[in-house]
Amino acid sequence: MVGHENGITLSQPLGDTNVLIKAPGAGGVRIENQTGILTDWRGYAVMPYATVYRYNRIALDTNTMGNSIDVEKNISSVVPTQGALVRANFDTRIGVRALITVTQGGKPVPFGSLVRENSIGITSMWVMTGKFI
Repeated sequence: MVGHENGITLSQPLGDTNVLIKAPGAGGVRIENQTGILTDWRGYAVMPYATVYRYNRIALDTNTMGNSIDVEKNISSVVPTQGALVRANFDTRIGVRALITVTQGGKPVPFGSLVRENSIGITSMWVMTGKFI
């Protein structure tokens, strides 16, 4: 069990050096190359027995993510010191994916037009049929 600024996360038996994985909202996601380690309902997990003074590659298994979860980069590298609990942060977005058709004056908008949602920084591109992805 690990206590941290965002609560308590249950874990497998801890080693001397460990990694706290933070992927907000991404519950039930498996950690690659780690048997039996999944994020809890809040998106936290603990990877025990990290290698000290070396890069430790932490990767979320995108095949186990729900359809409403998107992650900017699913790989993080950390270099812990002896006896440390280091954090591997993952930027997650939780939402619903949609395919929307937009017209202007009854005609599709020009090919390659960009759309940006400013509050969370999502950028999409309009394709030839007036749909955006």
